[in-house]
Amino acid sequence: MSIANYADLKASVAAWLNRTDLTAVIPDFITLAEAYLSRELKTREQVIAAPLATAAGTSTVALPDDFGAARRLTVLTSPKVVLRATTVQDVDARYFANATGAPRTFAIAGDNLHLGPVPDAAYAIELLYYARLPALSEDADSNWLLRRHPDAYLYATLIQAAPYLGDDNRVAVWSTLLQAVTSSIEADNTLSEWSSGSASAPDLQAAP
Repeated sequence: MSIANYADLKASVAAWLNRTDLTAVIPDFITLAEAYLSRELKTREQVIAAPLATAAGTSTVALPDDFGAARRLTVLTSPKVVLRATTVQDVDARYFANATGAPRTFAIAGDNLHLGPVPDAAYAIELLYYARLPALSEDADSNWLLRRHPDAYLYATLIQAAPYLGDDNRVAVWSTLLQAVTSSIEADNTLSEWSSGSASAPDLQAAP
């Protein structure tokens, strides 16, 4: 059975589980699998450059809705300035609430970037980040991971199904298969990034 879209994936999960009575819950298994895969995978297909902007006197900027993890944050001045990644506590300790200027450091605080010092003007910034996996649905029946690595989707979904079915012995089986697939994906990603001359890991600069 080919797994080319959302309907194929649901049918394949039912077939692998040898069950015909799970139509209502298989989409839940897929959603849980997507949450897991979004946390675990960091590949070139997920990297997005988002143009954002600061506001004078405001220390925060909202993150994109699909934000997963930061890779680089750049202030698009001339010359460009790559901000250093740190913690919210460190930003607050370095810069008092009334300290303003061009941002030099940032931290992730909830759904926002937390900048230090507080921007004294509107600055164009670019956030390079790993996006979460686009969720499958009837209206969006495929994404890059399903097209390139349907086995990862299948095994991750089967892991989520096992506890629901009380078949805990299968968790280890599906987990072993998924680990092999994700390791292969990561190895392929590292090779492709090195061959293209780009870094194979997040290029955040830590604050000294």
